Amino acid sequence: MNKIFNRLGRFIEEKRALVLIASVILLLGAVLGASRLGWATGLETMVSTNSQVYKDYQEFNQYFGNETLIVMVKGDATSNLIQLDNIQAMDAIEQKMSATDGVAFRGRPRFCPAAGHGSDLRQSDAALRSGDY
Repeated sequence: MNKIFNRLGRFIEEKRALVLIASVILLLGAVLGASRLGWATGLETMVSTNSQVYKDYQEFNQYFGNETLIVMVKGDATSNLIQLDNIQAMDAIEQKMSATDGVAFRGRPRFCPAAGHGSDLRQSDAALRSGDY
């Protein structure tokens, strides 16, 4: 292994102008290539822009936008946040929002990890207390 590095060192020392020119050419090529890179993170990277799925998504965004809405609830501990009273309060907010004209809600809220256990909040509360979710 030492022989290889000795030869390489001698080559670089004897042909330093050639090595320097080659290095500059490679560096310029890398800079040029890097400058042409672009970011693509939208749906169009996964689905053809001519597909019906993409067209439906665009129409949906015209009416509703594509912003993410996150509601954060503060509490001393997670166990306090998932008490039945708190879940009922969050459910009441959901119900008020769903009753508003022009607001549609589908699915269960993501704040309730036991939502898959049925729509009855008492069942969800029992599942949360038992850790079965």
